[in-house]
Amino acid sequence: MIENFESFEAILEYALKKHRPIDPTHHPLLFSEPLWNTSKKRELLCELVFEKFQSSAFFTIKSPVLTCFAHGKSTGLVLDSGKIHTSAVAVHEGFCLGPTLVRSPLGGEFITTECRKELDKIKIDLTPQYLIKSKDVVDLDQPPKWTKKSNQPKATPSFHELKVRSVVEDFKQVLTVSDAPLVDVNKDNLDSKEYEFPTGYHSLFGVERYQIPEYLFDPTQIRSANPPQSSTLGVSNLIQNCLSITDPDIRPQMWSNIIVSGGNSCIHGFLERVSADCTRRSTSSMKLKCVVTAGGPERATERLFAPWTGGSILGSLGTFQNMWISRNDYEETGKVVVAKKCP
Repeated sequence: MIENFESFEAILEYALKKHRPIDPTHHPLLFSEPLWNTSKKRELLCELVFEKFQSSAFFTIKSPVLTCFAHGKSTGLVLDSGKIHTSAVAVHEGFCLGPTLVRSPLGGEFITTECRKELDKIKIDLTPQYLIKSKDVVDLDQPPKWTKKSNQPKATPSFHELKVRSVVEDFKQVLTVSDAPLVDVNKDNLDSKEYEFPTGYHSLFGVERYQIPEYLFDPTQIRSANPPQSSTLGVSNLIQNCLSITDPDIRPQMWSNIIVSGGNSCIHGFLERVSADCTRRSTSSMKLKCVVTAGGPERATERLFAPWTGGSILGSLGTFQNMWISRNDYEETGKVVVAKKCP
């Protein structure tokens, strides 16, 4: 959701005029938005598009709807686990059912923070690649041997922190979600995975690579929480609660069309855990099906951009062309037209 319109305007101007140069007066602009976006921000966006960029047409649509379209669906329960939060909402015939929205404040940002805490706790050197001139091969768990660049210009604290954060983000590739709740798993049977840091230090990570993503499914396990996150819902409970407040007549459709998206869904084992947890909660009369990107694990990153894919599909449909907010619509009604034409 847009918090700073001045910054957003600068980013949009760069994207339209330099990164991918187009003339907005000849191209309509389609935006995705979260379900909880405010009417004021929607109106400001509409005003910005027509007044600043002189766009020929404009439309904004809820991200879960676009995620459904990306998977060839118009109805489904969309579970999105992104950077800031994880949410579940029902989509029926191309419309988000707002009252069914259930959210958790746990997302990719939280996972990154927990990884940083774990690495700091075991005192791992997170020196980023841009400071390293060379490094020697060392044995497993041995101190790293590396040489710092001597002619490297002094970086700003924010740039350095960004690069350190990228090291932590890369470490997240070793994370794995267990098949069952971690409290029920014999931790001695969990496998380890080796990871090498930019300095050359490498080690095996076992229980911790399962424990961190487990917080998404069982927030009560968060050790840093004081008091424990008992009121925060895990991923599976989000789905269950969303289904429980969905109209019983369409509940079977939702249960058989659970669509998973967002960066955290790319964590190894995430989809399998969602499916296993939902199967344990399902009844014999309901057929469970998790809808994911076709093509196997190697295409998992496409779930990151599901709304973009759905937007390209929607924008190319002939039946959608009469739904755009045209410049004439804007000039006749003003920015409030967005509330009338964009559900």
